[in-house]
Amino acid sequence: MNINTKFSIATHIILCISFFEDEGATSTILAKSVKTNPAIIRRILLKLKEADIIDTTKKGSKLLLKEEDITLLDIYKAIFSERERSLFNFHEPNHICPVGCAMFDVLGEEFNNVRIAFETSLSKITIKKIMNEVRRRKKHLAFMNK
Repeated sequence: MNINTKFSIATHIILCISFFEDEGATSTILAKSVKTNPAIIRRILLKLKEADIIDTTKKGSKLLLKEEDITLLDIYKAIFSERERSLFNFHEPNHICPVGCAMFDVLGEEFNNVRIAFETSLSKITIKKIMNEVRRRKKHLAFMNK
């Protein structure tokens, strides 16, 4: 699996929900910000809701957790199943070969270490940290009026 755009879109959605909390972050507004179809937004919102990160109503979505309590790892796990979070897939080696027969054990252990380091890194990045930077850089304040 490669980490496709669903992860960045989901993070973008969470940031918009927080940023536009007073206006009501509807799937239409979120789709406008992300520049994608509202149906794609709704599918991701459903996963975030199932993970108890957000709640959705007709007026829009809201965070169920504080910005400092949501990490990129939380979003990553909400969007991708455990099977999809496998960063590397194996080919089918020749098990008679001395190299091929060791691939799953040796390389698999290394790949698992990379996955753990990646997820540990994501667990240290909070939405609050990212949101603070977004707020510091905010531009195009007339977005909601367009």
